[in-house]
Amino acid sequence: MSLTIQHKMGLLMDLLHHQLEEQFLTNDEKQQLERLLSTLSNEPLLNEHAKLLLQDMYEQQFNQTESFTNQQIQSWIEFIEEESFS
Repeated sequence: MSLTIQHKMGLLMDLLHHQLEEQFLTNDEKQQLERLLSTLSNEPLLNEHAKLLLQDMYEQQFNQTESFTNQQIQSWIEFIEEESFS
């Protein structure tokens, strides 16, 4: 059984909330986040704005030395909460 977009977005939200609260992610959580962002970025049912947001998240986390800022995380959480992923 594969995960739906809603389940994947739920996992993403959990990871973002965890990073916001704890100010860090474990190596396992970072790997899970990387796989999740990669998978969601290739999801054909997502709109282009959502895909750009996911790509931005991926680049911020994995192509730069700095982690997400609290402001970035909060804005991503708000975007995901406002979107409808069916």
